[in-house]
Amino acid sequence: MNYIEFFKYSVKESFENMFGEKIILRNETKAPGWITSKGAAVVVGISGEKKGRLLIDMCLDTALELSKILIPEMEDEDFALFTIAELCNIVSGGATTLINDTLRRRALRLAPPSIFAGSNFKLFSPKLNSVLLSYDTRFGEIDFHIGFEGE
Repeated sequence: MNYIEFFKYSVKESFENMFGEKIILRNETKAPGWITSKGAAVVVGISGEKKGRLLIDMCLDTALELSKILIPEMEDEDFALFTIAELCNIVSGGATTLINDTLRRRALRLAPPSIFAGSNFKLFSPKLNSVLLSYDTRFGEIDFHIGFEGE
């Protein structure tokens, strides 16, 4: 079962509700095994009948701009990382709820988000077949890597 459409819906709804801004899908491709981060990344693990994860990746400047929408006077790197962690939580929660409600017996659950920041770091998820959804926003590009075992 391909879950990507559930995630596409959740990305659009979650982003536009959280930030009041448009997010436009630019490209959908098979994700590479190794992911070289743009500088700020968050991973939420998914467990249950299917194991997987959602990884959001963007430049730190994009994360900072997004956080300023929530609290304009706040220009703090930690708050920016917490902002994208919450976005990742909301997107993954929305998608897994849709999957669980639509495909009754899936019972997918989420792990707390893990936050990564820095330059020149790489992430790798063995055994996952992933799709890369690349989005454009007025703040910069945001990549969503969605992967499940055996998909």
